Amino acid sequence: MPLSYVLDVQQGFSSTASAQHNDVGHLVSANFFGSVLSADLTVTDPLTPGTSMLVVGVLSRVDWVETPSTPISMAVYVSAHNRAVIQPMVETTIKNTAVIVSFRVDEYDPARQVYFAAFAPQQQPPLLKAVIGSKGAAPDLQINSNPTIVNNIQLYETSFSIAPPPQSQNLTVAASASNAVVKPWGYTLGQST
Repeated sequence: MPLSYVLDVQQGFSSTASAQHNDVGHLVSANFFGSVLSADLTVTDPLTPGTSMLVVGVLSRVDWVETPSTPISMAVYVSAHNRAVIQPMVETTIKNTAVIVSFRVDEYDPARQVYFAAFAPQQQPPLLKAVIGSKGAAPDLQINSNPTIVNNIQLYETSFSIAPPPQSQNLTVAASASNAVVKPWGYTLGQST
């Protein structure tokens, strides 16, 4: 069954700013082709109300078909600094396709009145190793050149897809604070799942 999260970017900055409890998501860390993106945006951590955390970006969309071999697509709003790091990657031929990300999609459980991690890497630390997806011969990595203003911050929408490397990893998918399952992502060479 396909997962498709449409996330509230405004509330992604401050999950307590609204009486609405919309789904939010964060790109906590990212390393694209050996370049580490800065965790330079301060957001409220929905899992720990009243605390803040630094993230690379605020997610607006995450999609995955829930099979070990399918890519995960993300759209995320990043700072002007991270846009400057990503832009040359879009414009040049890349030789290294390795990507390492940590992300989390959070949903609200109305029965328990708390946010919970609905979709995230299961490993500890919660890093997901991947390769950049492709669109033909080009990497599946785009960045919007027009900024969007959120909370008086210039942000740039970036979209990308990541494909599993030949390594078995796990993702946690949860429907509520008490109902989570672990799904495999990727394959170990010489084995199938």
